[in-house]
Amino acid sequence: TILSRAFHSSILPRTRSPHRPKNVPMAAAILSPSPVQHFQDFRRRSSLGEPHVSSTLPRNRSLTCFEAHISSQSRRQRSLHYKPSLTKQSSESKLELPQLEEQESSWPRPSIKFETGKLMLRSLDFNALQFSADDLMLFVLEIFNEIGVVQNLSIDEERLKKFIKAARSCMRQNHYHNWAHAFDVVQTTYAFALQSGTMGKLSMLQKFALVVAALCHDLEHPGVSNQFLIARRHELAVRYNDRSVLENHHAFRAFQLMNDETQLLADLSKDDYFAFRAVVISCVLSTDMAKHGDYVRQVKASLQDPEAAEDVLFECKLLIKCADISNVTKPFAVARLWAQRITRELFEQGDRERADGTPVTATCDRERQSPSALQRGFAAFIAIPYFETVEEYMPKLRGLSDRIRANAEQWADIDDEF
Repeated sequence: TILSRAFHSSILPRTRSPHRPKNVPMAAAILSPSPVQHFQDFRRRSSLGEPHVSSTLPRNRSLTCFEAHISSQSRRQRSLHYKPSLTKQSSESKLELPQLEEQESSWPRPSIKFETGKLMLRSLDFNALQFSADDLMLFVLEIFNEIGVVQNLSIDEERLKKFIKAARSCMRQNHYHNWAHAFDVVQTTYAFALQSGTMGKLSMLQKFALVVAALCHDLEHPGVSNQFLIARRHELAVRYNDRSVLENHHAFRAFQLMNDETQLLADLSKDDYFAFRAVVISCVLSTDMAKHGDYVRQVKASLQDPEAAEDVLFECKLLIKCADISNVTKPFAVARLWAQRITRELFEQGDRERADGTPVTATCDRERQSPSALQRGFAAFIAIPYFETVEEYMPKLRGLSDRIRANAEQWADIDDEF
């Protein structure tokens, strides 16, 4: 997802070394300016729509917008000592994956918290982490019912329930990329679409597609980044030619579920099916942060052209991207819980890289990064600039960047450890 991949860019260094007294100014503890330079370079180039090239690397070393900084020496070591086999039997092409979600075979009954949560589905302050996994399934169905999918489209409710269950079953028990995150993106996309006014511009089929894309945007996420898979020549990276590896897989699995496993779309006309498919695929693929600069450039170009035609599909892609990194817009107590989850997942990837003897991604290195620095860096150089741009494009969303800024200020008072 975006948040995870955003964290895979270089980030602010540790705020305090274990050997530094607390009364030493933060600036004195920064040993290398390269992470900050890397963020500043990303911000400048994203605003121009240019491909990102780290200012700390050779000019001919092109990186994706959020690819982690790795020194040229580390790259040489990797080329000399790390040469995985291309066969499926190689240890590099295999990946130990967390278990998939477990659930009862029957459709769940609501808990005593359900009615309270139901009233909050349109709120930007919804906290998905306080509800059971079963309740989150019921909330997804409620959102589909609120937009009128069953009543206005040829969608059978029992098939819809089966699809929701199948989507949950395709979420692994990662610290962050799990069923709670999938639902959180559904609910936040829904809330953003309502507040921005985009929902009122969409056809019923487009509304259905937007919610389905949010639900399926991280299906079977392995808890590691695209770059991690590419570096190991994993079969998914090979299958999708190293381009939007996970995002392509998420979209592929979504239509496997809808076409083969649940027959959710069986009653749609041919034209409706392909129109629906186009929206879902476009929205899911938009969550690849390697394309972040492209979206920033498109927004700025639209703002500079008063005669630019309104593009509701583009708005959908912007909204799902916002929702995917929306944890930083939540009340601080909620944002901190999500931050704990993503940090654990990132650091576990770093542990795998260290165990493999491969370069550790900067944002995944528990020996060099701190949770608070990760959050402040992400807010300052990624989330705030992006949300400010979106707010200019969708004025009804104004105020979200202020929320992020307020949370970032609170992170400054948090110790290095949670």
